[in-house]
Amino acid sequence: MNAAASVCDERPVQVLAPFVTWKKSDIVKRGVELGVPFEPEFVIDDYPEIVSAFGGVWVPPYFFQRSPDEEMDRVYRIVCDFVSTGTSEDRQYRAKGSTVPLF
Repeated sequence: MNAAASVCDERPVQVLAPFVTWKKSDIVKRGVELGVPFEPEFVIDDYPEIVSAFGGVWVPPYFFQRSPDEEMDRVYRIVCDFVSTGTSEDRQYRAKGSTVPLF
């Protein structure tokens, strides 16, 4: 990745990714251990574990072209539901602390 990155005047850029080998749940756990005072109110992610931990929308990974692809419209509707009511009836919405369905 370092070889692919450079600034506008073509100086080399070193990409630091100290947590690239960590699971997301380990990053969250380490943040708690360090007393990091940040916790998102709503997340949009393709990892259902993250969405279940914080609450928000799980978006399936995009592997193939779908016809029609309306995922972002769906996300927008879920966000609007959450803003107005604090929840959503959409099956891709996960309340904070919910369990991850296996299928």
